[in-house]
Amino acid sequence: MQGLDQKLFDQLFERAYKPFRSRNARTLFNIFIVEKEKEHLTTLDIQTHLDEIGIDLSKKEINAWLRSLQEADLITKEQERGKPTTLAYDDKYTFDKWSLSEKGLNVSEDLRELISGTIGGEQYNNNVSIDDRAVTDTAAPSQDDGSLQASYLQSLLLSELRRSSGIMQRNELLKKLIPEDAELDYALSALIEQGLIDVKKRKGGGFLTRVLVTLGLKPGDREVHLTEKGHRLPG
Repeated sequence: MQGLDQKLFDQLFERAYKPFRSRNARTLFNIFIVEKEKEHLTTLDIQTHLDEIGIDLSKKEINAWLRSLQEADLITKEQERGKPTTLAYDDKYTFDKWSLSEKGLNVSEDLRELISGTIGGEQYNNNVSIDDRAVTDTAAPSQDDGSLQASYLQSLLLSELRRSSGIMQRNELLKKLIPEDAELDYALSALIEQGLIDVKKRKGGGFLTRVLVTLGLKPGDREVHLTEKGHRLPG
């Protein structure tokens, strides 16, 4: 099989996909996807979205991440300023206006197809599927918060479990997938809700581990198990 054009492949991840290394940039990009029917979004629209999902970023930080998406040609900034489109606003003050570029729209569709179809060579059918429904944990992101990366993380998590005969320690998953703690816990909670995994307290661990846990110096690890339903996933 002929390989990919290495130069174009490198450019893809050094330019178009480069901002997605940051969770903040991914979250902002997903806000544009959620609100793509709007003619534009202002910085106030974006700030309001972030407040609703519990992400605290200053205006300076938001503008920096917007510029990173703009430099990757994923969003565009209009020359004229305007008023918010997602909330009631009567003030005379106007804001920078941003919108998905044509390239950004194409990338969003490619990512959606990748996540909902095949990831890492594993195809999920309609009988047993992965979703990113909100869970009861109030600290977990809402369904609109980073739904693309949430589904992607859940898929990677299940792939790692299958490669490890259905059982892994939570700390191992954290090291392999390198998410933030809250992101991993959200993914675990969503998969538990779907009946695809169980999380159990790890057995044993040795005398030193038990002493450290007792002293509060080392958290007790948990084991993540594929359920029978999880084992039925194709792949």
